[in-house]
Amino acid sequence: MSDKARKVRLFDTYSKNLQFIRNHPKIQLDPDFEEGVVCPQCFRYFGRSALEPFTDNKYLTLEHVPPKSLKGRSDTILTCKECNSSSGYKLDIDLKKEQDIFEFFSMIPDSKMDTEITINGEIKTRGITKISDSRTVQLHLDKFRTDPAEFDKLEEKLKSGMLTPDFNIKFQGFRKRRPEIALLRIAYLLAFSKFGYGFLINPGLYKVREQINNPDREVMSHFGGIIGSFDKVPDGHYLLTLPKELKSFLVIFTIKNRKHLFLLPGPNSPGFGIYDYMNTLSIKNQNIDFHIKHITDAPFLTQEEYAFSTIDLFETSEY
Repeated sequence: MSDKARKVRLFDTYSKNLQFIRNHPKIQLDPDFEEGVVCPQCFRYFGRSALEPFTDNKYLTLEHVPPKSLKGRSDTILTCKECNSSSGYKLDIDLKKEQDIFEFFSMIPDSKMDTEITINGEIKTRGITKISDSRTVQLHLDKFRTDPAEFDKLEEKLKSGMLTPDFNIKFQGFRKRRPEIALLRIAYLLAFSKFGYGFLINPGLYKVREQINNPDREVMSHFGGIIGSFDKVPDGHYLLTLPKELKSFLVIFTIKNRKHLFLLPGPNSPGFGIYDYMNTLSIKNQNIDFHIKHITDAPFLTQEEYAFSTIDLFETSEY
């Protein structure tokens, strides 16, 4: 299927799903419309004409969640061009850097790092540091990304008999907090991909979106990531029912062979408070046992009777 055909199919699916929400007697959309979608990140409305690109970035794009560059199994949704591009620049780049650093220092074969190399304290070059199949560290200088004058200086030193050069290696790091917010965004969009707009009618998610859209602002005390041994738990969507202070939705996904678990608030208590409780546990360095229930597949997007299923599931789940 071509990208254009995929965009049309997704638009039709999510437009119909949004109409299920619109049909509820207690819900009023502003602006009110009979055909169109809302970007799940910025909540702006887009009609069918937005399937075609515009010069002002106000159009719809295909977005793979997680990004294909992170080598995970991706769902495809529609987000607006502005959110897709800004999150790629502000979040996904730093997440990829964090993933690369983790793989490199775990000595995973073929992992590599973009590297700034200073030789003998004076010659600055660019290159790649790579883990070989035999788990040895290999350093590759890149002539095409190095200042020609610096490379000429290196060649002169080599010709003059520089036998034991001193290397100072500097890796490119990532900006603090952004990888975790990028993972939170992935969890949020994966939940939307499965459950549709009914899932987004949830006051606890307002500040989640605010944090995603403003990664340098401290909106959340904790981003909802769970650290632990969950390798045997399949990727998917769950209800976390215990402890009751953390009752929420749990999204599990894998990128680059690393499993990630992120909490998203339910439509009622404890709501957004789960993140404050997670922050308290983190400060105390306290481990906790979780009880989770898998959410089975259902036509959440395509049948009206399932449009608000996440609310029903959350309210009827037992502790």
